[in-house]
Amino acid sequence: MQIVNHLKMYPQSRINRRKYINNYLTTIAMTEYYNKLVELVKDAGIIGSVRELLEWDELVTMPPGTVERRGLQKAALAAHHHKLATSDKIGELISKAESERLNDEQKAMVREIKFDYEREKKVPEQLVKELQITTTQANEAWEKAREKNDFASFAPHLKKIIELEKQKAKAINPEKKPYEVLVEDYESGISLDEMRKIFGEIKKQLVPLIEKISKAKQHEDKMLHEKVPLVKQKTFNEMLAKYIGYDFTKGRLDESTHPFTGFDSRITTRYTDSGVHMAMLSTIHEAGHGKYEQGLAEEHFGTPLGQARSMSVHESQSRLWENHVGKSMAFWKGMFAKLQKEYKMQNVSLEQFYQAINKVTPNLIRVDSDEVTYTMHIILRFELEEALIDGKIQVEDLPKEWNKRIKEYLHIDVPDDAHGVLQDIHWSAALIGYFPTYALGSLMAAQIFETAKKSISGLEQKIEAGDFKELNKFLAEKIHKPGRRHTTKELIKLATGEEPNTQAYINYLQNKFGQLYGLE
Repeated sequence: MQIVNHLKMYPQSRINRRKYINNYLTTIAMTEYYNKLVELVKDAGIIGSVRELLEWDELVTMPPGTVERRGLQKAALAAHHHKLATSDKIGELISKAESERLNDEQKAMVREIKFDYEREKKVPEQLVKELQITTTQANEAWEKAREKNDFASFAPHLKKIIELEKQKAKAINPEKKPYEVLVEDYESGISLDEMRKIFGEIKKQLVPLIEKISKAKQHEDKMLHEKVPLVKQKTFNEMLAKYIGYDFTKGRLDESTHPFTGFDSRITTRYTDSGVHMAMLSTIHEAGHGKYEQGLAEEHFGTPLGQARSMSVHESQSRLWENHVGKSMAFWKGMFAKLQKEYKMQNVSLEQFYQAINKVTPNLIRVDSDEVTYTMHIILRFELEEALIDGKIQVEDLPKEWNKRIKEYLHIDVPDDAHGVLQDIHWSAALIGYFPTYALGSLMAAQIFETAKKSISGLEQKIEAGDFKELNKFLAEKIHKPGRRHTTKELIKLATGEEPNTQAYINYLQNKFGQLYGLE
């Protein structure tokens, strides 16, 4: 069928048609093993996407009494996916495909398939199943522990997860530090040493900036905590996601305890009857993730070229939309009148609202934190994760260590574990090594948006007018469509002219909050 479609567009000369057919068949023959490899990998990838759909259902709509059954379902599907993704046939085809005459895109596909294959192949199937069952039970235990402020009830589950994750890391690469191996599940293009250096530079600049802001005159944010009916919030937030370009024909917006985006672009947010800006910003954040998923090349679905480059790059998209767009003056110049009408904020000025949503106040909860203090939350989790995996601290000591560092970094006391060590879902889901990508994503977002402003004439005016076509096109072409064709460093350098670095991020924070707080 494919060759017939091509021939319809080809000149009708018999000689030309024969020449085309010969060239086409020669090309197919030259990549025979590559084509077979991609076909097998796509089959496994599609099964993997079904696993992700089950996980979305578990966190959004699954009845609580079906946890054990869901654990068995996920374990069976994970085992089946593992068999497909680690079959000896794929290993054979990788070797054969590497010897074929491939173009750059095909070489990238094989490189990424090989990376995934070698990692998955080394993890025993029984360990894969055990992790699925353990995390399903752990997630339920985490939700209950958080609700009851009872870390002790969750601790045994976390111990087991850490032990299983250590086993996984050792199976993949016994020569590397376990935490570095685990981090590579989410960001394989930036080393652990490079992350430490980046976080050190950020910490060095943020601590004094936070100190300066704490001494400046503080902005009022009382208007953000007026009660707004949930029905109104849901309607407004759905409008916000659509406004910036999230496609509801390919996704949906639901509620969950912890906002997240599924890898088929379904998004969730968390509502309260006060603090309404958090749901708005959370929705914009998750819509940024969702738009990345929607922008991936559909023809490569199920393969690495149809997947996000890394979770750091994924986070760059959500942080860009949440912070550089959703918290900008330009955005609210265009949107504020609608907000006033729907949320009855007629007595609040645009300037007051802008200052309020950008207020810097050290917060116990990561997802509710401002831009400046947010990364300190990530650095804290990064340090604790590495220490847990290295055995330098024990699970039982986690609340104490958490509270001590929050006091040191943000100068606030933690009243209970629900507002401390139990606030994030990541550890119950065995997402050990995920947290660093949030901070890396923030600095990449600053680089990408700075480049977008230089590349798109009058970008701020377009944002004010609600015209996001060029920005969405820029992000689709530079970040979304390539999938995993490039490494993280290559992708960011191709998009911005520089590899990931802290300069744009630090400059952005110092300039924006220096103006907001009248700092020198």
